[in-house]
Amino acid sequence: MPSERNLISGGHLRIETATDPDELLAVVAKRITKLRKKKASMFDPGIFSEPAWDMMLDLFIEETMGRDVPLTNVAIASRVPLTTALRYLKVMENQKLVNRFPHSKDGRVSHVRLTEEALVRMRLILNMGT
Repeated sequence: MPSERNLISGGHLRIETATDPDELLAVVAKRITKLRKKKASMFDPGIFSEPAWDMMLDLFIEETMGRDVPLTNVAIASRVPLTTALRYLKVMENQKLVNRFPHSKDGRVSHVRLTEEALVRMRLILNMGT
């Protein structure tokens, strides 16, 4: 049976095949993200904008897949201008929700990761959707 990790990366979302609790929650997060993108395509995204939440969902999904996320990718996930995304990231850092760390080989690139506390909170929220 294929792992949920493969199904997510292939664009398929099947909760039934999740083998790890975080993989199941990643499926839930992916579904929320897909719904939010669909909503933004049907309504004015300005009135439904939640850049910090979009970043948290993206970071959670990437964390479960074992990927380091470049800061620019996190900004893209927020669907707001880069300067706005950077302001949100700064607030999230101050609230101890994310950490920035340098790329192992390219000092010009920063990565972003959810803190352990943020991961715990995301798991609690996403568990409500299962």
